[in-house]
Amino acid sequence: EVEVELTPEEEAMKAYLLDDEPLTADLLNKLIPKWWTEEPYK
Repeated sequence: EVEVELTPEEEAMKAYLLDDEPLTADLLNKLIPKWWTEEPYK
């Protein structure tokens, strides 16, 4: 099996999805604004 190297942000998202770990506020602040300004939320 090929080992894929993940960024710290990707590791946090993986832990969130697989282990129910909470996402950090910093990571949420990077992700949410991208969608907040797009349709249908504008």
